[in-house]
Amino acid sequence: MELVERTANRTESGGRTRYYGNFKCPFCGNIVERLKHNGRNQKSCGCNTNTGQPTIEKSRLKKEEAIKKFTRNIKIDFKDDKKVHWFDENILFVLNKT
Repeated sequence: MELVERTANRTESGGRTRYYGNFKCPFCGNIVERLKHNGRNQKSCGCNTNTGQPTIEKSRLKKEEAIKKFTRNIKIDFKDDKKVHWFDENILFVLNKT
Protein backbone atom coordinates (compact mmCIF):
# COMPACT_ATOMS: atom_id res chain seq x y z
CA MET A 1 0.00 0.00 0.00
CA GLU A 2 1.08 3.58 -0.51
CA LEU A 3 1.97 5.77 2.47
CA VAL A 4 -0.18 8.92 2.46
CA GLU A 5 1.07 10.51 5.67
CA ARG A 6 3.00 9.59 8.76
CA THR A 7 0.93 9.83 11.93
CA ALA A 8 2.04 10.24 15.55
CA ASN A 9 4.40 7.80 17.19
CA ARG A 10 2.99 5.72 20.04
CA THR A 11 4.90 4.29 22.96
CA GLU A 12 3.88 0.89 24.30
CA SER A 13 3.80 0.03 27.99
CA GLY A 14 7.24 -1.60 27.71
CA GLY A 15 8.77 1.63 26.40
CA ARG A 16 8.98 0.55 22.76
CA THR A 17 8.05 3.22 20.22
CA ARG A 18 5.81 2.21 17.32
CA TYR A 19 5.56 4.25 14.12
CA TYR A 20 2.17 4.51 12.45
CA GLY A 21 1.04 5.88 9.11
CA ASN A 22 -2.03 6.34 6.95
CA PHE A 23 -1.97 4.17 3.85
CA LYS A 24 -4.12 4.20 0.73
CA CYS A 25 -5.49 0.85 -0.42
CA PRO A 26 -4.91 0.33 -4.18
CA PHE A 27 -8.08 -1.77 -4.54
CA CYS A 28 -10.79 0.27 -2.80
CA GLY A 29 -9.06 3.62 -2.24
CA ASN A 30 -9.75 3.69 1.51
CA ILE A 31 -7.28 5.37 3.85
CA VAL A 32 -6.34 3.05 6.73
CA GLU A 33 -3.96 3.44 9.66
CA ARG A 34 -1.33 0.71 10.00
CA LEU A 35 2.02 0.19 11.60
CA LYS A 36 4.45 1.77 9.18
CA HIS A 37 6.35 -1.42 8.33
CA ASN A 38 3.12 -3.46 8.02
CA GLY A 39 1.46 -0.94 5.72
CA ARG A 40 4.35 -1.04 3.29
CA ASN A 41 4.29 -4.83 3.14
CA GLN A 42 0.52 -5.34 2.90
CA LYS A 43 -1.12 -5.46 -0.53
CA SER A 44 -4.59 -4.35 0.58
CA CYS A 45 -6.55 -3.12 3.59
CA GLY A 46 -8.46 -6.39 3.77
CA CYS A 47 -11.10 -5.53 1.19
CA ASN A 48 -9.48 -7.85 -1.35
CA THR A 49 -8.91 -11.19 0.36
CA ASN A 50 -7.69 -12.88 -2.84
CA THR A 51 -4.45 -10.95 -3.27
CA GLY A 52 -1.91 -13.17 -4.92
CA GLN A 53 -4.49 -15.87 -5.69
CA PRO A 54 -6.42 -16.35 -8.91
CA THR A 55 -9.99 -15.11 -8.93
CA ILE A 56 -12.90 -17.44 -9.61
CA GLU A 57 -13.23 -16.04 -13.14
CA LYS A 58 -9.55 -16.74 -13.92
CA SER A 59 -9.88 -20.28 -12.57
CA ARG A 60 -12.96 -20.89 -14.73
CA LEU A 61 -11.17 -19.59 -17.83
CA LYS A 62 -8.14 -21.79 -17.16
CA LYS A 63 -10.40 -24.83 -16.80
CA GLU A 64 -12.21 -24.07 -20.07
CA GLU A 65 -8.89 -23.55 -21.85
CA ALA A 66 -7.58 -26.89 -20.55
CA ILE A 67 -10.72 -28.69 -21.76
CA LYS A 68 -10.40 -27.08 -25.23
CA LYS A 69 -6.77 -28.19 -25.48
CA PHE A 70 -7.68 -31.69 -24.35
CA THR A 71 -10.47 -32.09 -26.92
CA ARG A 72 -8.18 -30.66 -29.61
CA ASN A 73 -5.56 -33.30 -28.80
CA ILE A 74 -8.17 -36.08 -28.87
CA LYS A 75 -9.34 -34.93 -32.31
CA ILE A 76 -5.75 -35.10 -33.57
CA ASP A 77 -5.28 -38.73 -32.44
CA PHE A 78 -8.75 -40.08 -33.31
CA LYS A 79 -10.74 -39.78 -36.50
CA ASP A 80 -14.08 -39.70 -34.69
CA ASP A 81 -13.86 -38.29 -31.17
CA LYS A 82 -17.36 -39.61 -30.38
CA LYS A 83 -16.13 -43.22 -30.57
CA VAL A 84 -13.49 -42.87 -27.87
CA HIS A 85 -14.27 -45.15 -24.92
CA TRP A 86 -13.18 -44.10 -21.46
CA PHE A 87 -12.26 -46.47 -18.66
CA ASP A 88 -12.91 -43.91 -15.92
CA GLU A 89 -14.09 -40.33 -16.27
CA ASN A 90 -11.67 -39.12 -13.59
CA ILE A 91 -8.59 -40.83 -15.01
CA LEU A 92 -9.42 -40.25 -18.70
CA PHE A 93 -7.75 -43.50 -19.72
CA VAL A 94 -8.44 -44.67 -23.29
CA LEU A 95 -9.45 -48.35 -23.50
CA ASN A 96 -9.39 -48.85 -27.22
CA LYS A 97 -9.03 -46.93 -30.42
CA THR A 98 -11.90 -47.55 -32.86
